[in-house]
Amino acid sequence: MNFILHNRRKLIRIVNIFKIQTISENTNNHYLQNMSNIISDHVSNADIIHETPSIESLLQMYLDSLSEKETMAYNIAKHHLGTSFSLPKSNGFIEWKKQNAYS
Repeated sequence: MNFILHNRRKLIRIVNIFKIQTISENTNNHYLQNMSNIISDHVSNADIIHETPSIESLLQMYLDSLSEKETMAYNIAKHHLGTSFSLPKSNGFIEWKKQNAYS
């Protein structure tokens, strides 16, 4: 299972929330230090997953990737179809999202 790792501080706060209250102070400090080390090891070695960009930024990335002919076809389709044209629902955009692992 993949987890989105935002930052180390957030993970340390999670450890602090779930620390065991019945452990003596020395043991508790040792436990927290071990948990911090484990988290640090995983954070530094993990492939950090970035959140999926917003639909607006995906659409812009898609438009920037179009060739000159594809851009012309896009503009013609947008002009002729008017409000019934939907770029997010277009076959080209859907295929581009699949190819770029954004779906």
